[in-house]
Amino acid sequence: MQMSAAVAAAATSSRSGYISYLRRAFLLRAHPDRYRKHSQDVVKGQAAIVQALAERLAAPDFGDYIANKSAASASSNLQHQIQQWKPQKYYLERKNGQLVQHVLPLNDTAEAILASLSKALKSTGLIITTKPPPAPSPPSLDDLLDDKIKKTGMKNYHNEELSRVHNSSFWAAATAAAQGSGASAMNDVTLNETFDINTTRGRNFVHFVTNLDTKEIEQRKAERIDASAAALVARQAYKFQSIDGTKLGWSSSSLAKSLKTLTKVYDEHYEKFKVESFYPFQLILSNDEFQNKLDLYGGKIMLNPGSTQIQWLETLMAVTDEKIQFLEKNRKELHDNTLAVQNALNVKLRKGFSCTSEEYYSLMKEFAMLLTHQHNDRDELNDGPKTTALALDRVGIVVETHQACRRPVVTSTGEIRISASMSPNMISSSIGKLRNEAFQNLSQEKEKQRQAKELVSMLKYEFGLIKVSKTRLSTVTSDQYLQSLANLLRINQETKQQIKESLTGNSLNIASRGVGCHLGDDGTIQIPYDYIV
Repeated sequence: MQMSAAVAAAATSSRSGYISYLRRAFLLRAHPDRYRKHSQDVVKGQAAIVQALAERLAAPDFGDYIANKSAASASSNLQHQIQQWKPQKYYLERKNGQLVQHVLPLNDTAEAILASLSKALKSTGLIITTKPPPAPSPPSLDDLLDDKIKKTGMKNYHNEELSRVHNSSFWAAATAAAQGSGASAMNDVTLNETFDINTTRGRNFVHFVTNLDTKEIEQRKAERIDASAAALVARQAYKFQSIDGTKLGWSSSSLAKSLKTLTKVYDEHYEKFKVESFYPFQLILSNDEFQNKLDLYGGKIMLNPGSTQIQWLETLMAVTDEKIQFLEKNRKELHDNTLAVQNALNVKLRKGFSCTSEEYYSLMKEFAMLLTHQHNDRDELNDGPKTTALALDRVGIVVETHQACRRPVVTSTGEIRISASMSPNMISSSIGKLRNEAFQNLSQEKEKQRQAKELVSMLKYEFGLIKVSKTRLSTVTSDQYLQSLANLLRINQETKQQIKESLTGNSLNIASRGVGCHLGDDGTIQIPYDYIV
């Protein structure tokens, strides 16, 4: 009986994830913005199928499908509601631009509708794996936490804040609740003031999840898909390598409006551009003001969404064939120089966030020139050691600007941070001194990531979550991430059943302290790592 329940829970998680995957893939390819150059009848038909699919997926029979209930057990009233739907025609575009008409049987079962979507998507060239089978029952929670976390990780945490939490009365109450003492122990305890940022109610995970509005989650997911579709249309029009608007901090609906305006600018003024394709440039939408809006070393075009269309045109019209050739030349030189430096120093280099593309290019060029002088034959340098064993032993090097990094340091993740203003000789000597320490930190970080991966699998199994993630490492450390995951798994069974319905089919992200539980712009449930239950 316990095994069958475990398999059912795993099937629920895999089915909800499968529906979300097909829904997103279909909406990105059937979105009406992609068919703006076709007749109005086609655009209206695409808008109608998008709306109809959203309403059909919200029908009760899809809830039964996710819960692994048999379609034969559906009530006669539900079957009558399903029969009220009518099959609807729509178009999907192949890679060669050909439109292919399909029919979605909205009056059929959930399995038939999903099979129809999968077949239509495959016809466009999309590779879709078969429906994932129910996952096997994972190891017991106690074994995983005791053997993988408590013995190897929790007792060795060096994070000062987490140590205070462990020693607090709140941690004792949380452990007692996990052992079945009930909610009374939680109510009798005084919360640790270490994490009292504004109010404790804002960090109450259970209270937030149980009061979630599922319609708002679906709306935000749909708005994110709209923004992705608008970005895809703009990228195809200008032929950018990619479009990045994540640095804006805007809502998906606002970003979609800005991207549609950008596409409209192309439709009205494309004859004024000096190039037919902006590839390989990437478009970066940012509120920051840049002196050089064309980055000819990193291949980026910076546009401020708050600027006028005339200002956008001035930047886009500055792109010429000569500048694209100059960019391609710089990229090739950067690739060759980086490869030479990596082989010579047995490292893996990457540009940090604060370092500009030109600074990184200049450092690699200077370093490569020094190596060329040391080795008369450049070909011999490029054909240096490239064995698999050597590649596995390479330490990561992050190049930052001199304002952000004044001396070489080893990060907690096992990378060595250097400044772009350092001399090649100083960089070489620093790497030699810090290599062993970096490998030790890297080994510890990999072990924490392995533990986190196991806990994430358990969380998906317990709550039916599609995805569990965290914000970047500088905001949430691996120790804090591990602790948050372990605390979620320690919630008593009664509370788990209370919140599972709201979590099933959704995504969870662990955020930094100082923020309350909230809903992300893409419908992801965001909770601080210092949440309370």
